[in-house]
Amino acid sequence: MTVFAKMVSNGIGVGIVPESVADRFRHKFPFTKRLLTDPWAKRKICLCFKSQAALSPAMSRLLKFLKHT
Repeated sequence: MTVFAKMVSNGIGVGIVPESVADRFRHKFPFTKRLLTDPWAKRKICLCFKSQAALSPAMSRLLKFLKHT
């Protein structure tokens, strides 16, 4: 899981992980956490990324899709 946190905090990608995992790494690696609350996300999972401004166009579309699906 450390690899996920390093990649996200460096702006390389996004992670869809349980909220507890995101919370465990946020103190060590700087990234933004957004809860996914749609009905399909029955577990408390979230997207993690360095900052919304740093997202690639593809990642921005993925985030928009996941928020509205």
